Amino acid sequence: MPNHIVWCDRTTLREKRQLLGIRLPWFTPAFPASDDDAMGSSYVQFAIRNVDSLIPFVAGVIFLAVALRRTRSGSTCGRHWQVGFALVLISLWRFGMPSSNLGASDASWTPVSDARFSAVVPTGCAASELDEQTPYGRAHTHKWKTGDDSPRLCYIFRYTDLPAGAEYKDPQPLFDAMVRMTGAAEGSKVTGTRPLSLNGVHGWQVESDHGGMELIEQLYITHTRSYALIRVAPKGVPTGNDPFFKSFRIDAR
Repeated sequence: MPNHIVWCDRTTLREKRQLLGIRLPWFTPAFPASDDDAMGSSYVQFAIRNVDSLIPFVAGVIFLAVALRRTRSGSTCGRHWQVGFALVLISLWRFGMPSSNLGASDASWTPVSDARFSAVVPTGCAASELDEQTPYGRAHTHKWKTGDDSPRLCYIFRYTDLPAGAEYKDPQPLFDAMVRMTGAAEGSKVTGTRPLSLNGVHGWQVESDHGGMELIEQLYITHTRSYALIRVAPKGVPTGNDPFFKSFRIDAR
């Protein structure tokens, strides 16, 4: 069996750890030039992701400020106090809600396929292709990935074709390596594993926990191709109408 398959899975592992914000020995993320830049970038990203909650919060603070000013001047402004407190409470409640990406409806998903498989990914996923050098030649990978904006729900779907003439003989060593590397990552705890089968193709599922984030990965191996499906979400978030795993089909080996 080609030795490079473990390296290919390590690449996938690196991507899913990026979603969790974990540093691995073979991966050094790019950081902003200074701590001030990092802090500013974090504030901007937070504001963009939560603008629908920030608007009522700011409006509520304005109402409360007006109410306080009028109260000090001797005016009666009970309505301003009520509206201000209501807007602030609504915004705080919205801050505590999971991301709007969670439990996405069917309309939020886009099909991807070729002659050998069919799947769905969240609409707006970034698609890319890359070549990976192996001892047997260049393996070609297609990848779809959502943004790295945890704690939102994040996904990776990718498949890799072996070089011409190469073939997977026994997928079990790769499945075992996936479990070992997931458990070996700092702060990561494997919470479950199980074998999978899809249209006669062997697969494996690994579930792990990292600091309140749950990661589910499914890996399928055909004779000449590997498929990886990865989902990262805040712990305890229900899947809702999420069809990511259940819609995946392998039509040809």
